[in-house]
Amino acid sequence: MRFAARPSGTEPKIKFYLFAWSACPDPESLPPIKQQTDVAMRQFGDTLTEWLNQALAEQDQ
Repeated sequence: MRFAARPSGTEPKIKFYLFAWSACPDPESLPPIKQQTDVAMRQFGDTLTEWLNQALAEQDQ
């Protein structure tokens, strides 16, 4: 998994984009692979959010 961060061009905020890729050997495998990838992406996003919140909290101290 990967992520990209970039500043918004019109607003004072940073945008984060999350990317994932999973191999799919056959069409029957697609639904469970999509579900597994979705779970992994949500966990990754949650971890990234926690890390950013902690970094911001430390910056405010």
